[in-house]
Amino acid sequence: MRELPVVECPHIVVVIPRFREAPMWRRPVVTILMFVIAMMLTLPMRAQQKPFTREQVSNMVRAGLGDESGAKLIEQRGIDFAPTEDFCQTLKAAGASEAFLNALRAAKPPEPAGLSQDGRT
Repeated sequence: MRELPVVECPHIVVVIPRFREAPMWRRPVVTILMFVIAMMLTLPMRAQQKPFTREQVSNMVRAGLGDESGAKLIEQRGIDFAPTEDFCQTLKAAGASEAFLNALRAAKPPEPAGLSQDGRT
């Protein structure tokens, strides 16, 4: 059995265990495997990002995201409702910036299922 190195200070004794080195071929394999697992875990999260609801947009403004950062989120994910002018005025009174409101107005809610581009079934 190998002897462990001991570091001695006036009042503290620390024993530092020695670990066996992994073979050189394992390091890149483990690194690649960890990268693949991380990618597999993040892809479903991106696919699950649904458009914001009216309540989520209101909560964003109340939480202080009624600015350019919130506008970018709305541009990325979209909304699942048609914002009325009354709703926009309520958000503005709650502190939403013009950039946020413009992004909200520009966001298109998803089309109802079964309708084509021209509105026919």
